[in-house]
Amino acid sequence: MGCCVKEDEKILIYEFMPNRSLDTLLFDPVRRPELDWGRRFNIIQGIARGLLYLHHESYLKVIHRDLKKVVRSAIRVACVVLETMALNHSNVRWYVFGDDDMVFFPENLVKTLSKYDHRLWYYIGTNSEIYEQNRIFGFGMAYGGAGFAISSPLAKVLAKVFDSCIERYPHLYGSDSRISSCLAELGIGLTQEPGFHQNDIHGDTFGLLAAHPLTPLVSLRHLDHINPVFPNMTTIKALRHLFKAVNADCQRVLQKTVCYDRWFSLTIVLSWGYAVQIHGNHIFLPDVLPVQETFSQWKKGIREFYVYY
Repeated sequence: MGCCVKEDEKILIYEFMPNRSLDTLLFDPVRRPELDWGRRFNIIQGIARGLLYLHHESYLKVIHRDLKKVVRSAIRVACVVLETMALNHSNVRWYVFGDDDMVFFPENLVKTLSKYDHRLWYYIGTNSEIYEQNRIFGFGMAYGGAGFAISSPLAKVLAKVFDSCIERYPHLYGSDSRISSCLAELGIGLTQEPGFHQNDIHGDTFGLLAAHPLTPLVSLRHLDHINPVFPNMTTIKALRHLFKAVNADCQRVLQKTVCYDRWFSLTIVLSWGYAVQIHGNHIFLPDVLPVQETFSQWKKGIREFYVYY
């Protein structure tokens, strides 16, 4: 009926069986004679019929995998690649993966992927904002939390080599590093798209969002670690407010425009659908474009250096 896997707790949930399970009879020297060979044969036939239904007649796919050698949580998304390919959907151009604490902007995602030929091999995503994270895991790895996309032909090839590949990397941390390593073996590097956002920050994300590059906003992650994107609102309400701008003009949301008022000597910075900043003097354009560090460090007590695209 269900299962639970959390740290060292591994629980399978079955329907209540008043006569207990089959092994109670099979391994009990006193009760073993109750199962004669005729009954055992009927049980075997029933199990075989159940397996036949699950693998050939059920509309749900059943995947059997050996997970003993790796930490299950670390290959969560990695296994999804293989299991999604096993569904064998037709007319699929891209396989897009994300985490459970992020949000996609679907129209912008489609717009971004439409720039690329889905018939070729592409691995599209972004790095972390933290330089040290990228140095450790490599600048060629797309962070799964920000979301990443794999073209259909590449996903099919990856699925064929996935099992043998993943066994070579039990020491790697996280599913995204395993997928990146397997793709590197195929000679595929990361195609950077700055619209994906890992958001490895805490606190006020205003500085990062207000300096968004000239590209469609594709994803935002770690919404539970940052302040609501609009002040005096809950996280959900702030997201709904942002989506009003997204629904009005999704491709331009957060795009930055700088205007100069010569009469009043003002510099006006507009991040479309998000914020307006007015400066009481003229500021050179190169001084307006950089990211303001309104946010706090991802790891407390450690001075981190950030990378922006």
